[in-house]
Amino acid sequence: MNSANKYLQSGLSKQQADNQIINDDVCTSSHDDDEKQLLVLLQKFNLVEVLRYLKAAKVTYRSLKYMNYDDMKEAIPPLGLRMEFREKLLSWKNGEYQSNNDGMNENTSSETSTSFSLSTAISSTPLRDILSKPLRDLLNNSPEGKALILSYCENQGLNYKKRETLIKIIVEDLITHDINLKPQDYAALIDEIVSVFKTETMYRDYYYISRSSKRNPSGKLYLKYSNMRSKKMKLNVQKSNKFIHMSEMSIKIKDNSLRNASKESLRKSDHSWNEEKDTGRETFQCRGKHLAELNFSDKIFGNWAIYATPKAVSLIQSDFGMLHPGKSDQLFSKWCHFSIKIKEYYKKNVYNSNCKMFMQLLKEEGNKSIISYDTANVFITLLLCGILPPTQRFRSQNGSRTKKATIDDSQESFIMFLLNINDYKKRILDIKNKYFSSGLTIQPFLMVIGSNIQQLESFYIYFNDSLYKFDYFLVSLDICFKIYQVFKLRYPPACENPWIFLQQYFYNIENDLDAKSDKLSKLLKYLE
Repeated sequence: MNSANKYLQSGLSKQQADNQIINDDVCTSSHDDDEKQLLVLLQKFNLVEVLRYLKAAKVTYRSLKYMNYDDMKEAIPPLGLRMEFREKLLSWKNGEYQSNNDGMNENTSSETSTSFSLSTAISSTPLRDILSKPLRDLLNNSPEGKALILSYCENQGLNYKKRETLIKIIVEDLITHDINLKPQDYAALIDEIVSVFKTETMYRDYYYISRSSKRNPSGKLYLKYSNMRSKKMKLNVQKSNKFIHMSEMSIKIKDNSLRNASKESLRKSDHSWNEEKDTGRETFQCRGKHLAELNFSDKIFGNWAIYATPKAVSLIQSDFGMLHPGKSDQLFSKWCHFSIKIKEYYKKNVYNSNCKMFMQLLKEEGNKSIISYDTANVFITLLLCGILPPTQRFRSQNGSRTKKATIDDSQESFIMFLLNINDYKKRILDIKNKYFSSGLTIQPFLMVIGSNIQQLESFYIYFNDSLYKFDYFLVSLDICFKIYQVFKLRYPPACENPWIFLQQYFYNIENDLDAKSDKLSKLLKYLE
């Protein structure tokens, strides 16, 4: 009645006043429903305390689907709450609007901030090639890229560090192939990123922000590309000046001298990686011949300094690709099918007590709080020692007698478990004394680090006193195998059979000198 008097006093007719009261009731009801939906959602997130921040910022359940990272930063000041809310909101959006593909942008309107102006351009730009090859292929061609894809599959999203890695890979490809990226190309490029990493649709403006009038664009991808391109242009000018100077001095460089100069640049390892990749291709034949001539010792790293740097991994990848074209990605493409099928084989053919313990732990593979994805892959790999046991013998540490290698010996020489990376030198020395005759150099070792065998945290390859670190076990396994192939090394005797299996099954490489085994033949037949 009070509401009716209020509207009548304002000059409205009775009919108009009644209609206004009905509208007020509907709006109030609608507002209450929206607030209830928002509360229910936050209860599912276990983040009810965020409600007061959202209400203060006038954020409703209906408007959540438009929310981007900048909006969250403004609405939810506490960093911890914002981080947790961001991840849960992203998962909710992917589930709620999955049928709309990039659902977070489907309803984006002109109300959104200027930084979101690119979203409209992207949604209307057809997907086209900007990079030298499709982004997914580009990622699969590098250890960092493979690790990025594995991380995304496991965590259903990319963090800040992984986005920086993605940008680095993309920019290196653009610079290496001298691709001139124009402002209008960024839309298509970010479309391709989203086509591979669906959840990145929420972070489009992280990569590129267009600007109006005379202001330069912004965004991490834009800035990284601009800086790298500027450096390359300066380097090209320096090279051009150097070439002119050499021409004026009438210095003629023969092919043999050029190869020697390329070798020297790799030995010193003081050039940019893009230059070294080109040099690596040029010197592949002569470098391979030289490495084969060297007795595997410190001479290799003394002659080729690059193998003692983080760049060694990419050079090893490149060399393997030249030795065995089309086989670089075989481990990753076959692993999923293999890991499922091999478990049934293990159930019927594993008898060793340690192996049975790994089998028992593998039953918890789906529960990440008990066993991580990488740990499961370590166990699956180690169980190969149980079904392909060693047949070799080695001398005891005092040299008085020979001893047949056991399954436990095979596992120990295949993958080394450490609580702390600082312990590796003593363990390497112990294994060298235990398994290898005097005078033989230690071979590459896989090392896994973790305070608990069920939750391994980091992965390494030990190679001639150098350590290569990896984020994922499968990447370290892949690179370790390629080291054996590139340097033409023999597998450790105690775990020779598992390595030969990986070589023949995953990479389809067979050598005349491969040891023969009935159990290996049986396993390969089963996996056909």
